[in-house]
Amino acid sequence: GRLSGETLLQVLGTNSSAAGPREATSAIWWTSPPACLGCGGFLRPAVLMFGDADASLVGRLQAASERYQEWEEHMETQAAEAGARVVLLELGCGTRVPSVRAECEEVLRDTLGRGGQAVLIRVNPDFPDNKDLPEHTISIKDTALSALTRIDAAMGAG
Repeated sequence: GRLSGETLLQVLGTNSSAAGPREATSAIWWTSPPACLGCGGFLRPAVLMFGDADASLVGRLQAASERYQEWEEHMETQAAEAGARVVLLELGCGTRVPSVRAECEEVLRDTLGRGGQAVLIRVNPDFPDNKDLPEHTISIKDTALSALTRIDAAMGAG
């Protein structure tokens, strides 16, 4: 099924107190992070993290960043030309390290700037708003797990 932004907000409601203890999965992650099935290396985001200084890692991440930028530009252009809708689903990205938030907002602006249709669905228990493009943002004040569970239930019900 499909959910409109208005229906999505009705499903999720406006009151979601998401404060509570962290899931047990965070403890599991740190004791045994997932590994790549191909090379056996640890799976990790393609971004520099605090303390990363290995030159080969930095080089690989820079190459990955360049490939991502090429893909992003192609996707934004193709979506605009095809009249497709781009939906950005941002889960739990806060304001302490705002790089993912900024990237989602940039993709939203770029897609709209190319004449495409786009919406950012921002799920965050503390900072769900997008002051720059509120008319293209669905703000959900909730945790990722709770919001996705409720969205899934609503989509399955239709």
